[in-house]
Amino acid sequence: STTDVATGDANDNTITGNQVTFDNTDSITGGEGTDTLAITNTAAGTYVPSLLSGVENIQMTSFAGSSINLVVATGVEKVISLNSTAADTFSNVQSLASVEVDGSSNATTVSYADALVTATTEAAVEIKGGATVSVLNIGAAGGDEFTVVNITSSGTAANTITLLEDAASAAVGDLVTVNVTGSADLTLGTGVTAFAGNNSAADMTLNAADATGDLTVSGGSFENITLGSGNDTLKLAATQVSAASAATDQVVLDGGEGANTLAFGAQDLSASGLANTSATTDNDSITNFQTLTFAATKAADGTADTARGIDADAISGV
Repeated sequence: STTDVATGDANDNTITGNQVTFDNTDSITGGEGTDTLAITNTAAGTYVPSLLSGVENIQMTSFAGSSINLVVATGVEKVISLNSTAADTFSNVQSLASVEVDGSSNATTVSYADALVTATTEAAVEIKGGATVSVLNIGAAGGDEFTVVNITSSGTAANTITLLEDAASAAVGDLVTVNVTGSADLTLGTGVTAFAGNNSAADMTLNAADATGDLTVSGGSFENITLGSGNDTLKLAATQVSAASAATDQVVLDGGEGANTLAFGAQDLSASGLANTSATTDNDSITNFQTLTFAATKAADGTADTARGIDADAISGV
């Protein structure tokens, strides 16, 4: 396109464009209102505006993988992926803008200026509108990670985040706490594959005590899990509470209110293996799960290869 110059006023303005009308020569200045730059792309592209000032919301709807580089942007408060079916990337965000994924079915990446991501800053993510995020990449452009990620699940339709990674698409290793709130149903992870990587230097916590929707969580990387007031399901990793887990690998798993399910996969639960009950130093706690489920496992010759003996008294609330 030719060079476009847009200047806002005191109203809440929306500036629209696409891969044809919006390019790297455009200059956009917002006014006193809460302004939105809304880009709809049907072809892949990367955009670096020459000036972007005073626009609070940066929104992309992508039907082919699209990226906007916000290195020159000031005043950004939120980046939004709206009804996208292809990847959205917001790079070099110069403020701790919140992230919103509304109705998209895609991968969403948000990378912040390195100085913004420290041991004390937190990421804020809202997922809504029945969004299904295959991977949420979030963190500093240089690779530093948030230690705390706050996720709100909103709307009337169920939402999903399958995988949480850093901005470089690497498994998170510094994550300590994920807080989950909101009234909409939410799935984190898939099967028994944890939705976040493991921090080997610290116990990881998933706190969803204030969530009111139904949660389905693949929580294999988390030692401390508290679910909310909905009818929740927690899927365990292969050795999370099994005979193969060490007494030092303490877990505290609380299903919260509601009618909750604890789903076992390939755990070896034989010989008092559940929750380290054979260990004198055991401090594991598993409470408020009313239903236990098990996945059958067979060896190559067809014989059972996983013992299923379990003392349900080890789980409070069954």
